[in-house]
Amino acid sequence: MYRLSQDEQEKAAQLYVAQEQLARDSLTYIHLLAQLDGHCAAVQIVITPFPLLEYPDHVGFCPRYQYEVCHKDVLTEDTDRIIARIVQSVIGTYFQLGAWDISTKDW
Repeated sequence: MYRLSQDEQEKAAQLYVAQEQLARDSLTYIHLLAQLDGHCAAVQIVITPFPLLEYPDHVGFCPRYQYEVCHKDVLTEDTDRIIARIVQSVIGTYFQLGAWDISTKDW
């Protein structure tokens, strides 16, 4: 069970407003440069919306990503993990991967 203080509730409201709203009917593309020990990787994240059949007013989102490093010498066995962590933190911080409208009564 979670208990959120008034301060935590207010902070959540501020963070929610700061999140980018994803398109419900088209792909969203996000581009970033990930830093890798003085080198970089160009990362493209594609977020695809999909309908939730049991809840027609709601939309889910599926993120996928690909990347290219500045040169092949940068690739290590940790590169995939590092890029995945960066992508996860960006998506988790700036984007909401479920478009739930709890003001409706149909869920």
